[in-house]
Amino acid sequence: MWKVLAIGLFLLLCVAPLTARADCPGDCVETCSAGPAEDYVKCLNACVARCTPDPVPPVPEPTPVPEPSPAPEPNE
Repeated sequence: MWKVLAIGLFLLLCVAPLTARADCPGDCVETCSAGPAEDYVKCLNACVARCTPDPVPPVPEPTPVPEPSPAPEPNE
């Protein structure tokens, strides 16, 4: 019996940090899960539309590539 409780406690401690890191769409899935399928889809679409996306880093400026030097003529 103690082993079962220890395993359950271990699993709870492993899963608890995952729920704390849930993102906005994950929260929407949890909050909209009750009700018929049509209401679920409407609720989920509206909720996800309100989520703010993660900021996208700016695109770096292009780096110029030097012109290649001409190949030397082979000596015959």
